[in-house]
Order: sequence, then C-alpha cells, then structure tokens
Amino acid sequence: MKIKVWDGGDIQEYCLATIKRDGVQCFLKDGVVVSRKLKPLHNIPAGLLTDGVAYECFTGSFEGSVSLVKTINGSRLANRGDLYSLFPPDPRNVLLQSGGLKAAEIQKLMDYVIANGHEGLVIHTNTGLIKCKPIQTHDVVVTGVVEGMGRNLGRLGAFITDMGKVGTGFTDAQRVDFYANAMVGETIEVECMHLTCAGKFRHPRFIRHRFDK
Repeated sequence: MKIKVWDGGDIQEYCLATIKRDGVQCFLKDGVVVSRKLKPLHNIPAGLLTDGVAYECFTGSFEGSVSLVKTINGSRLANRGDLYSLFPPDPRNVLLQSGGLKAAEIQKLMDYVIANGHEGLVIHTNTGLIKCKPIQTHDVVVTGVVEGMGRNLGRLGAFITDMGKVGTGFTDAQRVDFYANAMVGETIEVECMHLTCAGKFRHPRFIRHRFDK
C-alpha cells in the first residue's frame, strides 16, 4: 500500500483517521513472531496473532515495548490488550471517518494524540496511507565521526553527538566533505520525530551545518 507523509494541507477524499502508537510492529511467520526485518521477537505468544495480519505491540511506551520484545524469557508476556492490528485498523485506534479533512482538523487530531503519549496519526484514504508526525529540530555539537561502509567507505557514515548518532540526510558531496574536514566541535542542525526519555534522537536526519554557531 502506498505510504506518504502529510504535506500540511487539506485531504480531499475519504479519510479514516487512526492513532499511530509508538510500539513495535510484528507479525506471524511460519509460526514465529517476528519484526518487519524478520527478527524473532520475544514474550509475544504466537497464539495471540493471526496469520497475514500486521500488529503493533504497545505496552504504554516505546521503551517499554522494546524491552518486552527483546528480553529473552522475560517475566511478563504480552496480552491481547498490548496488540493492535494495523490492517485492518484496530477499532481502539480509530478516531473518526470523514469524506475529507481540513489541515486544521488534522493538526487538532495530531495535537490530541501527541498529548496522550502517542506517535502521531495514520490516515487511511482510498489511494493509500498518510502518516502525520510532529518534527522537532535541535542544534547539537559533533563529538565524533564514523566512516561509512559499502558505497560510503572512505567518506562519512554518521556523526556522533551527545543526543545520538546521525547518519541520514547527507548528500554524497557532504559525506566526502565532512569526512575530509575536521567536524568534531562543529554544530549541526538535526530534525527528529521526538526525543526518547533519555534525551536521545528518534529517527534523526541531518539538516545543515550551523556555521553561525
């Protein structure tokens, strides 16, 4: 199914607005619960999942959800209340159905779900899915440089900062330039979806080198 990011405008077609929970996607493959990258996940009983259905395992926070599925022989198992079907949308995630939504209405819905600790919105339309997520920007100091691998061997792979690693958003020319020049101590602007409880980036992307800072 086609997925795109909300451009900030009105949506002039059928909309089913749903909550995007900040959990771990999972599904059943050959009787084993796995992630989108086909890595086995722990503490989710296979009997809770239906073949061919994608789920979000959400225990109340992203950190808690990740801890649950990564802990081998954990003391707690996921229950049905932790699992939300994505396709079809779980009724608990559905906010409203409409023939269309104004930008202001979408923003109001997004503000509501963010205030309640969720990641954002997914709007189902007749032509695909539209993700609506807030974006934050932060100015951070580069504390280290990591060389890339594969096609990026010999040029920048990622910057290291106190708020986490930043490895996307660079042009090929920037990867060559930034790796050749000493960038440690320089300030960069980074966008991310939000920060973790530990103050680290979620889904960071390089925006620009802040020469003025």
